[in-house]
Amino acid sequence: MTLVLPAATPRLRFREMTEADLPDIATLELGGSRGPTGWIEWNRSNYADHGFGLWIIETHSGEFVGDCGLTMQEVEGEWLVEAGWHVRSSLRRQGYAAEAAAAVVEAARGAGIDHLIAIIRPDNVASQGVAAKIGLALEREVHKNGGPALVFGADLTLNQTSALEREPLVVGAGSHDQYAVREATEADADQMAVVEALARQILVQEGVDLNALTAPQGFQEATSWTLALALIHR
Repeated sequence: MTLVLPAATPRLRFREMTEADLPDIATLELGGSRGPTGWIEWNRSNYADHGFGLWIIETHSGEFVGDCGLTMQEVEGEWLVEAGWHVRSSLRRQGYAAEAAAAVVEAARGAGIDHLIAIIRPDNVASQGVAAKIGLALEREVHKNGGPALVFGADLTLNQTSALEREPLVVGAGSHDQYAVREATEADADQMAVVEALARQILVQEGVDLNALTAPQGFQEATSWTLALALIHR
């Protein structure tokens, strides 16, 4: 079985989790009852059974950041693919979780996964923000593993450019624009959230600091005005 592995990003790379990662895994706040050793065993079993699991996240210099990836989760009697992520407490608030999670979404899409979810506790506001940044929207509240949980999700097969009408548009010599642009409406909100998530993924791959995108100079780093447009209409 071919293993699904996220593509490297400007700051991060991903690899399989092994027994040698036990000291690093032990530093993460994982919750549950598996413990660090059981966590590694569970993920290696996932690799064999499903072709995916949680992967080790590290910087290109080899510093351990955390883990992220895809796992099968039961939600109200249905088995769904979940995107999950954990970042070392000392490295939080630096955008690593969103950067890694965006790469996981693209890996899931490349593997042909139709629907992706994230199960998040109501008090975990930070992870809810990450879910929103990668294009997942709140779908329902459930009871899981002894407490309430929010299920965020998105259809990965959704047409990501439906808010941009696919009509040829000549905008000048040398232009490579392929779309006629119309004003976004409330009816486009869900579609634009997906476009924004895709835009952010590409901007991360181009090395853009997402924290700077609220400032005018941030948009100057976008490689396409279409990406900047998607972010403006958030």
